[in-house]
Amino acid sequence: MKRKPGPGDMELWSRMAQSVRPLPGRPVPPAPRTRKPVGGAETVEPPEADASAPSGPPALRSPAAPGPGIDKRTARRIRRGVLPIDGKIDLHGLTREEAYRRLTGFIAESQAAGRRLVLVVTGKGRRSEDGMAAGVIRRETPFWLARPPNAARVLETAPAQPRHGGDGALYVYLRKQRP
Repeated sequence: MKRKPGPGDMELWSRMAQSVRPLPGRPVPPAPRTRKPVGGAETVEPPEADASAPSGPPALRSPAAPGPGIDKRTARRIRRGVLPIDGKIDLHGLTREEAYRRLTGFIAESQAAGRRLVLVVTGKGRRSEDGMAAGVIRRETPFWLARPPNAARVLETAPAQPRHGGDGALYVYLRKQRP
């Protein structure tokens, strides 16, 4: 039995489609058409500017390309989980908004305390009845770390090793705070 996509499904598809690039030599597909309201005039409203809504690709960097300001050796040590973890936050069981607020506060506080590598435990999330992943916090955390105010504090992110939570956790390497 097929079901019609809901508004949340369409939003997720839209975000996913924005991150896709055509293969080399292929044309860029046209932008989606806007709907004409009953009055006949064509309107397009921008999405709400929500500080916790994702925008653009997630902050996780590919293993081959560490972010600016970090050397390859340090990036490799982060990914392998061999650097000491200076702090940890567990976002299990929180609402999306509460998780965002706590994460942002934790990142700011950790940087102010001089911590460099912190572990953010998001959990893997439960599966919904239709089998779709429902790990909202896990899915959103890379976006939250890639956007202000967190983006200015974060140098690198990487999935955690299994001993530190695996797919349900992230290593976050922070910038040194400048006086």
